Amino acid sequence: MASRTSRKKNKGKERKAKKVETERVRVRNQWMGWATGDGITCDHGCAILWTVDGTTSNFFDEFFNRGTFSFDDVANMLQGNNGDLLNDKRFREIAVGIFIRIGTNMMLSGGNNNFLWAQRIEKTIILLENYYNGMDSLDIALHCRVAARKFRDLDTTSCGSAKRDVLKFFSKRAPCSCLMEMHQTARGVFPKKGRCYRCEQEKDRVALSVCSRCMIMQYCSRGCQVADWSHHKGDCDLYVYAQKQQMSIVRAEMKAEAKDEESDIS
Repeated sequence: MASRTSRKKNKGKERKAKKVETERVRVRNQWMGWATGDGITCDHGCAILWTVDGTTSNFFDEFFNRGTFSFDDVANMLQGNNGDLLNDKRFREIAVGIFIRIGTNMMLSGGNNNFLWAQRIEKTIILLENYYNGMDSLDIALHCRVAARKFRDLDTTSCGSAKRDVLKFFSKRAPCSCLMEMHQTARGVFPKKGRCYRCEQEKDRVALSVCSRCMIMQYCSRGCQVADWSHHKGDCDLYVYAQKQQMSIVRAEMKAEAKDEESDIS
């Protein structure tokens, strides 16, 4: 009786493992299909695509196996089972290249679901581009000025404005000109929109003013800014701190690279 129960358990485990493996293969084929761009001959400048190793592939499997996720999920993927990938500069470069290719192909293909995925991919690229070895917190990468501004501009209910920003993002990073026409069309159709952080009204971005201290939070009037200060102060401190910390790390990294170059020359 015990052996029969044990066999049933083992068969159940085998079926579960087979199901997991089948799903993993399906997801990998899916994202690899986006990466290779079925019917799209341009490689969008991603020459490093086929140098991916098993660890990198496992990350992409896990990334695309999730329907929706937060940055906590992305952080867990980067710092969890796959090892500390976030502190691997080479991995970050490869991942960004692959993500640019996939995101570009998704925007070329069109469709609301593809756009939402491209938006998620953009946010992850922003994280990878603004993270530097030696950072003690993801908050620094996520709240530095460059990253925070891009997140802010994506934080709008205006799908057209967000689409325009996503097209601009991938168009600037892909060395090819595949998205140029789509981006130019979007610029003529969709105005840049932003949201006041106090009254939450959405307005043309040119009608909004940013906090002069953090240069991130935007408001439709002086009254809204003053009224929001008690709520904004904590975030403002974080933005300012993150910017200073990142610049300090970047300068140290540049100084170390310059020193290494001098050593190589001598």
